[in-house]
Order: sequence, then C-alpha cells, then structure tokens
Amino acid sequence: MKKIIIPITLLIVFLLSGFLLIYHYYTTEIVKSGDNSHSVTFIITSGEGIQQISQELLSLQVIDNPTIFNIYLKLNQDDKKIEAGSYLIPARASIVDIAKLLQKGNFFTNITIPEGKRLEEQASIIYDQLKSNNPSIQFSEQDFINEAKNSSFFTQSFISQIPNGKSLEGFLFPDTYQVDKNATAKDIINIMLDAFSTKAYAAYTTGRKQTSLNLYQTVTLASILEREAKTDTDKRMIADILIRRLNTNYPLGVDSTLQYLLGYSTTEKTWWRQTIYETDLNINSPYNTRLNPGLPPTPIANPGLGSITDAMTPISNNYFYYISDNQGNIHYAIDINQQNANIAKYLR
Repeated sequence: MKKIIIPITLLIVFLLSGFLLIYHYYTTEIVKSGDNSHSVTFIITSGEGIQQISQELLSLQVIDNPTIFNIYLKLNQDDKKIEAGSYLIPARASIVDIAKLLQKGNFFTNITIPEGKRLEEQASIIYDQLKSNNPSIQFSEQDFINEAKNSSFFTQSFISQIPNGKSLEGFLFPDTYQVDKNATAKDIINIMLDAFSTKAYAAYTTGRKQTSLNLYQTVTLASILEREAKTDTDKRMIADILIRRLNTNYPLGVDSTLQYLLGYSTTEKTWWRQTIYETDLNINSPYNTRLNPGLPPTPIANPGLGSITDAMTPISNNYFYYISDNQGNIHYAIDINQQNANIAKYLR
C-alpha cells in the first residue's frame, strides 16, 4: 500500500508545482510591458481576428508574447469585445491595459498646428482643437507647457543635442496630426517630436555638411527666419545676412527676438506685438539682438521644414541690412545709408 501512495503523492506535488509555475508565468506575462518607448498608433480593421491583431502588436513591440495575449483574451472573453477602430496605445502598456483599451473605440481627431507659433500659442491651439471633440479633455494648456519645458523628459535621438534642461521650443514640429481624443499632453508632445525626428532632423542630417551650425543653432536660426520673412527666397537671403553677422560678432538686430522676450501684449492681444517702444530697445537681455551679438539663447518659435532647410541653404548676397514693410515685403540694403533710406521710404 505504501508503494502506491508515494508515487501518487509525488504526482500530485509535481502537478501542483507545474500548475504554480504556469500560473506564475502567466500572471507575470500579462502585466509585463512591451518594448515600445513611445505611444503607438494602432488601427484594427473590420474582420481582423485576434491572431492577426496579436501579430501586428508584436511587430510594433507593443507586446512580446502573442500567445499569452491570446490566452488572456480568450479566458476573459475579451476576444469577442475588441472593436475595429483607431487607437493610441501608451508606452509599455500591459496586456491587461491593452485588452481594455481595444474595447473602447477611442477614435482619433485631427489637430493642425501652424508654423511659426511659440510654445504658448501651440498649447492653446492644441487644447482648443481637442476640447471641441472631447469636452472632458484630461489636460490644460498649462499642463502642455509644463511638459514641454524640460527636454530631458523625452528620449528621441536628437534630444541629446538640446542643451540640458532647456525647453522643447523650436522642436515641436508644426503639422496636421491624427491623435486620440483622450491623448495626454505628453502623448501629443511625443508625436510632435517623432515628426520632427522623421522630417526635420532627417533633413538636417542629410544637409548638415552645408552649414557650420549645429542642430540647436540651425533650429534657432530657422525660428527667426520663420518670423522674419514669408517666402523661402527671402528666408534664404536673410539667412546669409544673419550668418555673416554671426561670423563677424555683429548683433543680428532682429525685432522678432525682442517680441519673443516681451511676450503677450494685452493691448494688441497677441504674442507678437507690433508696437515696440524705445525703452524696449534698451532691455538688457540676450534676446535683445539689437544690443547683444549672437543667437538668442533658445529658438523663438517652432519652425516648419521649409525654414529649417532655408537656414542650411542661404543665398549668397552682398547685403548687410534688411527691413520688412507693413505688407511683409523685404527690402535689402548694402550699407547703413541705404538702410536708413529704406526705413524712411517704407516705414514712415
């Protein structure tokens, strides 16, 4: 009798141990995060089965074990609840989180951010556009600004070229984006930074042999060009003038950097005031490029791809001065006498 009891006991212990190991492995895997370091756009089309869905999630590095994902869905009957639609899956979400998310049908909405806007303007534009599609938006304009104030919170490859601790001003790429209506401020910033990486940083990497400026300097110059001129030709002409001024340690003398410093005008109700007083011209600040040589400490706006390219491809010319008239047309001058004549003709 004892000879029979011992093998049965061992078998029970073996089966129980196996069950515990499987249970531990299963429960560990379902809370395990994928390898996606940023939010991932994921679209489920009508008729897709869980096998295809799990393989697509694996290819996006959202999950690392499609078998466990499928088992979890079937055991919880979530495989029958998944809806077709567009989703924004947060970075390193667990299988449990993903399974819940894919049942919600969190569809996207479009937001459009124009070129040449500063951080505060972008925050307002994004907030207003998202709020019109989702009154219960989860973040405020100030939340967006706060998230973008410190570049060290983000991990895109070019981030290391932004001086430590500085804001993302200049790198929040203006474009039209499709974002989840429930996206967080950080989600949207990551989408904009990824677009900068794909478009602007790629263009800089390709063309950087044409310029002596590093990435941060290029974006800073591009942000000035975005505010100073309308056409690519004028931007490239001004780029040549400003780079020559930089190389000779001569003040850039651009009003847009002073506008950035002065900030919002409650009188004109704009971040880019047109009225600059004599006292403003004497403000002691590195953003006052009438007094101080060199680029301002940061970009002054978020330039588009065109302006970034223009900053790297200046048109060689003999001018050293320029002005913009009331219609935004640029008038160039070789010397101060010609500049004064243009001022008298076009601005008075």
